[in-house]
Amino acid sequence: MLLSDAKDSQWLGKGWHDVRVATYEVKTPSDKSLVEFIVHDRDKQKSKATFWLTDAAAWRLAGFAKACGLSKQQLAKYDTDRPVCHKMLVGKKVSVEVDLQDGSDKYHEVSDWATFGSASTKPARIKHPDTRAAEEKDDPTEPEPEDDTLEDGFEGSPPPDDDDIPF
Repeated sequence: MLLSDAKDSQWLGKGWHDVRVATYEVKTPSDKSLVEFIVHDRDKQKSKATFWLTDAAAWRLAGFAKACGLSKQQLAKYDTDRPVCHKMLVGKKVSVEVDLQDGSDKYHEVSDWATFGSASTKPARIKHPDTRAAEEKDDPTEPEPEDDTLEDGFEGSPPPDDDDIPF
C-alpha cells in the first residue's frame, strides 16, 4: 500500500479542534449515570466528551453547554435527569481540546472546551474549581504545574515529541 492511499485516523489528535456535537448516549456503568457526546470536525474525525450526571460534576456539563452556545433560558430548561434534554446540544458547534484520557497513554478524549472558533487562537484553559481537600492543597511536596503555553508564538499544537512519532 502506498502511504498516499492511507486514510486518516477516524479520531481527533491531541490539541484544539473546532467541532460539532454529533450524537449523545446516556450510560449507567455503575450506580451513577453519565452522558457521552460524540463530536466531530469537518473531516468527520471524532472524539468523545463524557460527563458524570451528578450534582458534584454538574459544573462540567454546564460549562460545556455554555461553550456550545446555550443561553441562560436554555440552561434553565436543561434537566440532566431527562435524557431528551441532552439533545439540546446535538448540532451545536464548540471548540474542544483533545488530550490523553485519564489513566491512559494512548486513548484520547475531550478534556476542555471553549466557544466555537477558538481552536485556531489557542484559547486559555478554563479554570476548573479546586475540589481537593484542604490538606492536599497545602502539600509542599506537590510539584508546581508546568506552564504549557507556547512562548514562540506558534499557533496550534506544539510539534510532537519523538515518543509520539510511530516510527
